[in-house]
Amino acid sequence: MSRGKLFISEVKGMNREKGLAYCGLACCVCGENETCAGCRNAGCKNKEWCKHFNCCKEKGLNGCWECGEFPCGGMHDKVRVLAFAKYIQQNGEEKMLDCLERNEKAGVVYHYQGQFIGDYDKCAIVDDVIEMLDKKSNMSFDEFLSFRNVEIRNKDHNRIVRMFYPHLTSVCGVPEALSRLIGEIIGVDFSGASIITGCFNGTNDGIAAPYGTPDLYCKWDNGIHVHVYGTLPKSNFTALQPNEYVLFALSDQITTNVERTADHHIYMRCAQ
Repeated sequence: MSRGKLFISEVKGMNREKGLAYCGLACCVCGENETCAGCRNAGCKNKEWCKHFNCCKEKGLNGCWECGEFPCGGMHDKVRVLAFAKYIQQNGEEKMLDCLERNEKAGVVYHYQGQFIGDYDKCAIVDDVIEMLDKKSNMSFDEFLSFRNVEIRNKDHNRIVRMFYPHLTSVCGVPEALSRLIGEIIGVDFSGASIITGCFNGTNDGIAAPYGTPDLYCKWDNGIHVHVYGTLPKSNFTALQPNEYVLFALSDQITTNVERTADHHIYMRCAQ
């Protein structure tokens, strides 16, 4: 990403109308083929040879979970798919959709970009996937402040904490969602790297922050660290440095740089 460009993360959200596949796959959150209407809407291009599609159609079943021979191999040899189908069998489709939607909002990724795997595939056994689906929402904002001893300094700090705290507290273990977000912005692949510091109280490891106390500071075990700011004082409203990126800008009109428009100069600066 070039310096000074706005980073806009396009969050399309789940499409409940696409529903669930006969095998248990979640068409509703699949991003691999946006034109696909979903497996049970005959949208999947692989339906002609899909064992589960044809068997369920022949038996008049809504899904493999209704079959007395479930599971029977095929896609159910995959931990995620088997777990999803079992969860539907035990809890129903609507609850499954609710869980997928809640987890997606919490930052759980069903498919990494360009891949057929995601956060659920990190689970080694079925019970771990089911536990991931059953987890409740992240702790509340006030609970988080108390748990992490965060002292809100001002409204800008409050805005940043509210925006990012779910990525650092998700019960599904998704600081990785924040790593992917920051990674896309600064052009770094954080695969295999872990956040070792995620702090809303400033830096705590002696690394000097470029514009005073940041509203969010993150450091990874690969040595990369970032400082994220809400609004900066006008005196610091300068041209981007080579290692700085604009995350969002709020102004009277869309802008691709950090020039202040009218009196609206609220933005976040990510300094690597």
